[in-house]
Amino acid sequence: MAKAAYTKDDLIAQIIKLRLVENWSTKSILDFLQDDLGYGQTQSYEYIKWAKEEIKERYKRTNDAAVEEAIYQYEEMLEKAKSKGDIKLWNELKKELNKITGIYSTQKIELSGEINGININIIKKDELGD
Repeated sequence: MAKAAYTKDDLIAQIIKLRLVENWSTKSILDFLQDDLGYGQTQSYEYIKWAKEEIKERYKRTNDAAVEEAIYQYEEMLEKAKSKGDIKLWNELKKELNKITGIYSTQKIELSGEINGININIIKKDELGD
């Protein structure tokens, strides 16, 4: 297909399809844009950049919806644990819900070093028992 066959949005959608559905590499997409459609290198990279931005935005929307669903499910489980009088389960569920909502953040201490050419990272676990 020639350049004229695609609008900007159509081409971005095609790149997203090639990347996500057909698992094409960046190199393969560049070759398609340059060799098959006749775009220059700079313009080809711009289209790939725009496609990546759209992929990130779609992921963010999907991820936000998944977080909202998880919060809803934890709230339901909290109510059930409370109605059964299971304080221990309620506390555990509440800790997890607080992590999801960002009330607690994992606290880490990272120590880095190198031994015999191997990079070593030691991470102190958070104080929530993880």
